Amino acid sequence: MTSSNGQADGPLAAATSKVVAWLKDISGDAVQIAPPKTPDDGLSVWPLELQSERELRTHRALEPLRLRVRHLVTGNAVMLGKALVAATEAGDPAVDLTPLSPETWLALGCAPRIALLFDMPVVIARPTPQVPIVTEELRINLIPKPASEGGQP
Repeated sequence: MTSSNGQADGPLAAATSKVVAWLKDISGDAVQIAPPKTPDDGLSVWPLELQSERELRTHRALEPLRLRVRHLVTGNAVMLGKALVAATEAGDPAVDLTPLSPETWLALGCAPRIALLFDMPVVIARPTPQVPIVTEELRINLIPKPASEGGQP
């Protein structure tokens, strides 16, 4: 399956791949797509949730679907520090330092720890309906109203 942006695995997998590639560039180490684990010997990226962006409405065609894929990034403090500094300097990906809830850590099967949340934007094009072009003049056929039985009001 190929998405509208040409990615073979779809736009969500492409967003995760972008985060992984970016982290590999700044850390120089291997980055894996996996839930958090112990010990944190390298960086792990895990797609955590989808968040919708404000939808733009116009009188024309449907606007593309805009959303963000939130990624949980875990690892040792040195690696997370490098990632935080690089993301802050670059401004992309967007960093959210809100701590995860204890319930989320429990669902992931590990103890709470320091982590980064990176938001990667995704845009999915919506098909524009094909409306046929009017090629003839408008014709109106008037039909006389038949007489009704009974008295006129």
